Amino acid sequence: MKRTIIATLALAAAIIPSFALSPDQIIKRFRSADNVDYVHLPKFLVKIGMATAGKDLPLAGNISGITVLDLSDASAATRNQFVNEVDKISGYETLVATSEGSEKVRILTKAKGDKFEDFVIVAIDSADCTMVKLAGKFSQKDINEMIEKKSKK
Repeated sequence: MKRTIIATLALAAAIIPSFALSPDQIIKRFRSADNVDYVHLPKFLVKIGMATAGKDLPLAGNISGITVLDLSDASAATRNQFVNEVDKISGYETLVATSEGSEKVRILTKAKGDKFEDFVIVAIDSADCTMVKLAGKFSQKDINEMIEKKSKK
């Protein structure tokens, strides 16, 4: 009996993590698929871009990398698989989820205490799927400042 229980627990421990995905795993799975555009900008290029833009953009100093995955030219089967995988993201909290017509947008983040790591923006509609990951560490104060600055415009 003990062997059966231990074997069942071991099998469950091996299977359950395969259903939970991180945005990085999804990006890795789809970045080399046919007709999928993948761009990663490391911190160095983000800093150059901010300096060139000459603007004081909220949270910009906290970004350590930007990754974009665009499936707008991918096959419908690839986009459907992407949508299914996005629904399996775990370890991230949904900050915003909105839906208008066939377009759905989710903004996710990974909270660690009063800090946030990474923002993941996923936009999905009938003909397009895009994931943008802003890597970095952000405080609630940083987010409030961004909202306040953008609200004034």
